[in-house]
Amino acid sequence: MLETSPFYAEMGGQVGDKGTLVSADLEIDVFDTVKVNDTALCRGKVKKGTANEETMGAVFMATVDNDRRNDIRKNHSATHLLQAALRQVLGTHVQQQGSFVSNELLRFDFSHFNAMTAEEIQKVEDIVNAKVMECLPVNTQVMGVDEAKASGAMALFGEKYGDEVRVVKMGACNEEFSKELCGGLHVQNTGNIGLVKIISESSVSAGVRRIEAVSGRGALSLLRAGTQILTALREQLRCKDVEVLDRIQQSFAKTQNLEKSLQSVKLELATLAAAELLNGGINVAGVNLYVRELSIPDEKYKNLLDGVQNKLDTDSVAVIANKDNGAGSIAVMVGKNVQAKGIKAGDLVKDLAAACGGRGGGRPDRAQAGTKEVDKIAGAIANANNWIRAKLGA
Repeated sequence: MLETSPFYAEMGGQVGDKGTLVSADLEIDVFDTVKVNDTALCRGKVKKGTANEETMGAVFMATVDNDRRNDIRKNHSATHLLQAALRQVLGTHVQQQGSFVSNELLRFDFSHFNAMTAEEIQKVEDIVNAKVMECLPVNTQVMGVDEAKASGAMALFGEKYGDEVRVVKMGACNEEFSKELCGGLHVQNTGNIGLVKIISESSVSAGVRRIEAVSGRGALSLLRAGTQILTALREQLRCKDVEVLDRIQQSFAKTQNLEKSLQSVKLELATLAAAELLNGGINVAGVNLYVRELSIPDEKYKNLLDGVQNKLDTDSVAVIANKDNGAGSIAVMVGKNVQAKGIKAGDLVKDLAAACGGRGGGRPDRAQAGTKEVDKIAGAIANANNWIRAKLGA
């Protein structure tokens, strides 16, 4: 145990410090700092030497990962600015319901019953960054808890505080933009934060929303990544930055039109192929019945079924089975006049598939089922005419 420690322990949503502990014979990488019975406990891994009783009383040089800590400071101070901005934009009903602050991002949960609009998110972000650019001083003061609350300092709802608390105020003497009870690490003035970028807004539970954001180096990395994407798109589309969105929308529109044209061509081809299948059927009690067994690739089979449905007349029933790589499928399509007689595609395909270990269903006009016993498909679909006769009482 260190007599004194520079490491900040995880608490209040803020992650613990990392760093190193180095003595003459031992070097330890500290990968986390936690609080146990009001004591900061470092969790580490021996990098050099051996930890034993002889090293227990050694003198250690404790070094905190300062770059990481500064990133944590920025995110924590940004969280305070965020809460104040949310209360300005959404209303004073906004109360902190939880938070998480690390060197990589900040997460802030707050009371609000509706999803924030894009305009509200932008307004909150603008207010926060305006306060960052104003370089407001950040001051801390220890005072009695009752005095702190009476001064207007925000407290976490349901949190238990001791007799004395630390109050963090952001703003000049004549302005208190943010004033909260907080024991965490903070910047000296808001300008140290650099920039804040909101990356998401979502629901946590009923009446609780969550904002995730980045600041400082994290915000810079996010903006750089966005710029790289924009540059790549601009070069690919051979246009100016301001024209990228229009070019993408035009490309999407062209792609959608091509997909529609392609689908139309596929349907035409499938309809032509279906015309051959729907030839030479049998008449079953006034119903034209077409029963076919195929062995074609599944994608071609799906297109063919669209063609069959497109070509099938109102007084007909088509039963089309397929075997592809050991898998089996049965599709049934029923014309409108036949449906009116009480024959539904879903009922027919269900009974046919049951005879070959399958199951399925669908709409009255079209239904499909998968089968397990493909060797029994031929016998199953051959029973379609008997099923129709029984249904019609013929």
